[in-house]
Amino acid sequence: MVGNRPGASGAIGSRAVARAAPDGRTLLMQANTFVMAPPMFARASYDPVAQFTPFIHLTNSGMVLAANPDVPVGSLPEFVAITSGYQEVAGYAPEDVRP
Repeated sequence: MVGNRPGASGAIGSRAVARAAPDGRTLLMQANTFVMAPPMFARASYDPVAQFTPFIHLTNSGMVLAANPDVPVGSLPEFVAITSGYQEVAGYAPEDVRP
């Protein structure tokens, strides 16, 4: 049986698994937000190192850099050239971490 627990960038499901009995019946399939959530969200209330044991690496995924179509860039060097002139840090929005 699959019991999806979405929300808080995976912290809700991770917390549920951390609190489950350590009998091998409750497993967690999680992405990089698993280790990033506790420092970002005080309510994550789980320790990815102390409360979990990784036992398989399922997949690798690539990263994509995308911008609004109105931004006049077509390559990473063009993006770097445009943003290197900024007085402030260029902002970004990762797809799976929303503090």
